[in-house]
Amino acid sequence: MLFKNLDAACSILKNGGVILYPTQTLWALGCDATNLKAVEKIMALKKRKNKNGFVCIVDSLKMRDAYVENVPQLADDIIACSHKPTTIIYQKSINLPSIVCGEDQSIAIRITQNKISQALLKALKRPLISTSANTSGEKPPKQLSEVSEQISSNVDFIVSSDFVSSGKASSLIALKDNGEIKIIRP
Repeated sequence: MLFKNLDAACSILKNGGVILYPTQTLWALGCDATNLKAVEKIMALKKRKNKNGFVCIVDSLKMRDAYVENVPQLADDIIACSHKPTTIIYQKSINLPSIVCGEDQSIAIRITQNKISQALLKALKRPLISTSANTSGEKPPKQLSEVSEQISSNVDFIVSSDFVSSGKASSLIALKDNGEIKIIRP
C-alpha cells in the first residue's frame, strides 16, 4: 500500500472531511470536489473569498470528462505533450457545485501524476480539490513542516508522508470551446 491510512483518508473524504496531502507541486488542502459543504470548509480554513474557483485534480481523462461540458481535442494534445504538471481551465463545468468553479463557470483541472493523490482519487472515484495548504496570501508549503499550525490543526486528516513537493506551480492554460488558447502561467 502506498500509504498506510488510505482507507481512513478516503472515509473522511467521503464523509465531507478536509485532508492535508502532498501533490506534485505543493502540500494541499483537499476534499471531495462534489461536496459543497466540504468545499465551504476549505474556503473558511483558507479565509478565502471565492471568485476564481479551485483547481480540481483527477486521475484520468475519463474522470475529467465527467466534469467538463466540452473538452476541446487540443486539451488532450497539451496533456500528452506536457513535461510538467499542467492545469487546464475548461470553459464550462458540469456535475460540480458552482462554488468550485470560476465566476464564469469555468473549471481548472489537472490530471495528477502524484502517486498519493492518484491512490486517493482511485478510492474516492471523484475529483479532489487541490488548493495550497496556507491562508490566502501566505507562502504555499512545499513540505508538511511548512504548513501552519492554524491549518494543520483544523483539518480532519493529515496524510503522513515525508514527501517534498517541487514548490513549482503547474502550468496554467485556459482553453475556449472555439479553440482560443490563453497561457496564464507557462
